Amino acid sequence: MKCFLVIVCLLSAPLAFAGSHKISPDTGAGLSKECSLALDVNIYHPRKIRNRFEGYDLGHCLGVVEATYANTSGSDFCPPNNYPLNSTLELVIKFVKDHPELQDKYSADIVRWALSDKFPCPVKDRSGEDDSQAKENP
Repeated sequence: MKCFLVIVCLLSAPLAFAGSHKISPDTGAGLSKECSLALDVNIYHPRKIRNRFEGYDLGHCLGVVEATYANTSGSDFCPPNNYPLNSTLELVIKFVKDHPELQDKYSADIVRWALSDKFPCPVKDRSGEDDSQAKENP
């Protein structure tokens, strides 16, 4: 019986958050809302978060932005060294506002596209590469 109750609780937990987020947090629209809050709470009007929903939004925004930045920097985009987090958040929010057609796209993709648009990596010149190795190993 205890096992059944635990399973019911675990399965119904997402429903507890369903009413709090009318916009999916994993979309461009959700990310814009969450990152606006993150900027407001941390930079523009520093304050403590008011409730668990603000805490979730803040954590989700910072997690998606930081993880995307750390995992794709240097391959998908090439920002300057020590590019500030608040500037990255502002860039992502502006990108979502400038591209309303991306409102329903996945939030990590939005971050990557925003940074790629602002900080494209230099094109590598492959004209001088020796491709004899590729010919030997078909």
